[in-house]
Amino acid sequence: MTHGHGGRVYEYAEQTGVAPHELLDFSANMNPLGPPATALAAISEHLAEIRHYPDARHLEVREAIGERFGLPTDCIMCTNGAAEAIDIAIRHLRPGTVWIFEPAFAEYAQAAARSHCHIERLPLAENLNVCEALCAASVREGDVIVLNNPHNPTGAIWTARQVALVISFATERHAKVLVDESFLDFRPDEESYSVLSQVIMTKDVLVVRSATKIYAIPGLRFGFLAAHPSFIHEIAKHRDPWSVNQLAQRAAQAAYRDRGFLDATHAWLATESAWVHATWGKRQDVVWYPPSVNYVFCQLADDIPISAMLQSFADRGIFVRTCGNYHGLSDRHIRFAIRLHADNERLYDAFCALIASL
Repeated sequence: MTHGHGGRVYEYAEQTGVAPHELLDFSANMNPLGPPATALAAISEHLAEIRHYPDARHLEVREAIGERFGLPTDCIMCTNGAAEAIDIAIRHLRPGTVWIFEPAFAEYAQAAARSHCHIERLPLAENLNVCEALCAASVREGDVIVLNNPHNPTGAIWTARQVALVISFATERHAKVLVDESFLDFRPDEESYSVLSQVIMTKDVLVVRSATKIYAIPGLRFGFLAAHPSFIHEIAKHRDPWSVNQLAQRAAQAAYRDRGFLDATHAWLATESAWVHATWGKRQDVVWYPPSVNYVFCQLADDIPISAMLQSFADRGIFVRTCGNYHGLSDRHIRFAIRLHADNERLYDAFCALIASL
């Protein structure tokens, strides 16, 4: 069984009796600098618009996205978060088989199941080599290969050139690749990894992006699907025109134009990633995978009592993501978000205190 989201903050609050805003939720990988002030101002400014139906064409926010990523607006479809983009793409393509690199975010398999597709899992070896994993795949015409870049939960990241090899593999077999780039905005060098520009040239790749994580607006839900204009035009005929509400559109439009917020995010993450390297990365009781974006994936030593650790964290109002219900992982595999420095210190201190008590 795979698992979906972390971030069950209301459940955590119920379990602990602590107010949601007082919890330290490391299980959801939100940008701690967000939401951007520009997005909040846009919501306030346009609040009265909720008396009208939202713009079903998403014209203004698509323009902002097009400017931000250098994409023609007819390659962009706005969605109610990345999850709807994944669902729409798979439902429209109706593939015989959906190929998923494991471990994986549960939404891919759930979307495939909702569309009654066969699911094939491609286990990623320790080296996380996608091309090597594909060698065993008998991909056929009409199939879809899902690639999550950066990979969740491991944080592995593949260059645009490496992803292009997967696209070539699919093209040779008349299949398609769905690339989920939901976390790429956290990298200042994202252009070295993104294949967004490919959608203009080929119908064989679709790209999913999310505003949820980078702009910390999971309660609003905003994402988009980038694909060849002919594909976007075709899908638009068969989707719910009202799924992206007016305030989500306004907030995303402002956020995607806020370059200063992105610069501040990249500066914060560079500093905190260096601190994480100097602390977690030096431990002998943790096998860790150097983070590529704003979360850390690691495997804890066999002598660390996992349930006692989680209880110790919960007593301090701290929650991390155990990955035992991802394919191929165990409860010893932990993923946690990189947050503001004081929060990161609290998590590390809680872990050190537990180790000292053993």
